[in-house]
Amino acid sequence: MYRTRVGYTGGRKKFPTYDSLGNHTEALQIDFEPTQISFADIVDIFWKTHDPRCGIRSSQYMTAIWFHDDTQRDIINAAKESIEVLPSEKVQTPVMPLDVFYPAEDYHQKYCLQNSPLRSHFRAMYPKFDDFKNSTAAARLNGFIAGEGSSQLYDEEHQNYGFQTEDLNRVIRLREPSGGAASCSNTGCTSD
Repeated sequence: MYRTRVGYTGGRKKFPTYDSLGNHTEALQIDFEPTQISFADIVDIFWKTHDPRCGIRSSQYMTAIWFHDDTQRDIINAAKESIEVLPSEKVQTPVMPLDVFYPAEDYHQKYCLQNSPLRSHFRAMYPKFDDFKNSTAAARLNGFIAGEGSSQLYDEEHQNYGFQTEDLNRVIRLREPSGGAASCSNTGCTSD
């Protein structure tokens, strides 16, 4: 996965905003390189990172997955069927066709990174916010700051981000509880 953005989809309102969402769902859009990770692998991660048996609480915060075409729909549904091996395992997570994805407001994009000491570095590297929002390095670092990814993966990648290593290490290590993996609970980050 090399690029992510947060936004809204699934509803009828045109050009929703956080304060005027209509019946849209807050969503994550992922760009990926199929030679590096398959769509099926991304779908597998999706199914493993939430409890698909939970019902829908509200359209804004529901867990759902959207597909672009029949091939993606078939991959999603095959993975869903493998989860539903018992009647008690009925999947409640909706699988829906993507109509329109509306990017969320700038302050939601790469939220943890924007609220870290690295934000000034990124503003210097990306004077245009759209370049920051679509940056692979920003997506990766936002995930690490939010507590996702392993220390090993961070160690393998961090020199490719365009920052001084000590700056990155300081920010990432600030998020780590006593030698473990990074934790977003220390930062007040949300799922954005």
